[in-house]
Amino acid sequence: MRQPIADLIRQDHPEWSPEGFLCHPDLNRYRSEYVRRMVDSEEGEIINLEKEVRTNLRQHEVSAKHTVEDSDEGWTLGQRLA
Repeated sequence: MRQPIADLIRQDHPEWSPEGFLCHPDLNRYRSEYVRRMVDSEEGEIINLEKEVRTNLRQHEVSAKHTVEDSDEGWTLGQRLA
């Protein structure tokens, strides 16, 4: 078991130790809580990454649009299909 998950369990049950027992539903609940906290703590980073991806996609769409419009004029059918 990962240390951060064990730490979460000990927050609710200070007497618990990693050598002790834990049922699967409770272990899964603490795993879910661990993941939720990780996502929450990195939310700002994810939002910034999402903004960067959106910006890059918008810029790529614009340049790809102009490239396609400009480049296929005068091309043969075979060249356009390729």
